[in-house]
Amino acid sequence: MQVSEFEGLADMLLGEMREINRKAGLLTKRADEEIEAVRRKYERDFLSLKERLQGLDKEIVKLMKSNKTIFDERDKIRLTNGFLLHAKETKLSLPRDILKRIEEQGWKEGYRISKSIDRPAIEKWDDEKLSIIGAKKKPVEKFEYEVTGDI
Repeated sequence: MQVSEFEGLADMLLGEMREINRKAGLLTKRADEEIEAVRRKYERDFLSLKERLQGLDKEIVKLMKSNKTIFDERDKIRLTNGFLLHAKETKLSLPRDILKRIEEQGWKEGYRISKSIDRPAIEKWDDEKLSIIGAKKKPVEKFEYEVTGDI
């Protein structure tokens, strides 16, 4: 394939890609606008329902707390519209300076150390230093394209 044929074909492909990107952008914009309009239409109703659910949640938990004895060694009460659940758990309370305290004791199993390489820093190293760690720089071919024009 000659250079002018190649350039002509490549330019034609880029032109078609640009047009598809433009159309896809317009469709996306239109869809986003319609979705946002529907969201706004129902937003007040959803917010009202969400607030009511939050209120009911607080109310039922308060009811259960003030009537703990109904559980009487049970952890679950079945009702027509659902279940009431009760459990006793142990919760660990940790002081703010817990990491410092664990390190002072030398208890390494109580914390994690996360290590990772700093690739940008390593990429600046010379070939000698890279060879010591088994790394090497190698040429790589890249083929990219850029679609120009209005999208």
